[in-house]
Amino acid sequence: MARNQLPRRTDEAQIRLTPQDLEKLRAVVFDANAYGHARPDFDQLGRWAKRLAGMEIETWVPEPVAWEWAEHLARDWEFVNSQTRNQRKQLQSAGLEVPAPSGYASRDDVIAAVLANLSAIPHVKVIALTGLSAVEGLKDQILQRPPAKTKGGSDPTTSTKTGASDSAWLRDVLQLAEPDEILIVTSDKDVPAAFKAWGILRPIFGR
Repeated sequence: MARNQLPRRTDEAQIRLTPQDLEKLRAVVFDANAYGHARPDFDQLGRWAKRLAGMEIETWVPEPVAWEWAEHLARDWEFVNSQTRNQRKQLQSAGLEVPAPSGYASRDDVIAAVLANLSAIPHVKVIALTGLSAVEGLKDQILQRPPAKTKGGSDPTTSTKTGASDSAWLRDVLQLAEPDEILIVTSDKDVPAAFKAWGILRPIFGR
C-alpha cells in the first residue's frame, strides 16, 4: 500500500492524503458508525491496524465506541436467540427432539466477549474514558450545550436528549492529539458537527 493511501471502510476508494497530512497524522480514530451501522468488523479492523502500524500510525477506538459496538451486538444476539428459541419450541411441539443451542448464557457474556475480542486485536488501542470527559459530556447532553441535541421531534416533552457519548470521547481523543494529527472514520454527521460547535480545527474525516 502506498504511503499516501489509507485503508477505507469499503473497497470503493482510498483516502488520499497529502505528504503534509501524513507527516502530522498520529492516529486513525474509529467512531461507532465507522461501518455505517454501529457494528464493527474486527477482521477488517485488524487488517487496517496492521497496515497503519506499518506506516507508524496508531489505531484508536474510544471506550464509549467499544461499549456501543458491544451493546448493539448484544441486541443482535438477543434477537437471534429469541428467534432460535421460538423455532425450537415449534419443533418440540411436533414431538421432535431438538438439543438446546450452545453459546453465550446472557447478553452480559456477549458484551464481555466483544470487548475482550477488541482488546485482543494487535495494534488497536482502546482510549479509556476519563471522568472529566464523562462529566462534561453529560453536562452537554443534559444542559443541551452544543454539540448535544434532541431527537424525536420538536416537542421537548417527548424528544430525547443525545450527545453525551460523542462529546465525551472526542474530548479524550483531543487530550491525546491535536485535530490535525488524527483522522476520524465515521458516517455520523454529529461528529464533524462537534468541531464546528466548539469552533476548533476540523480533523480529517474518512468514511
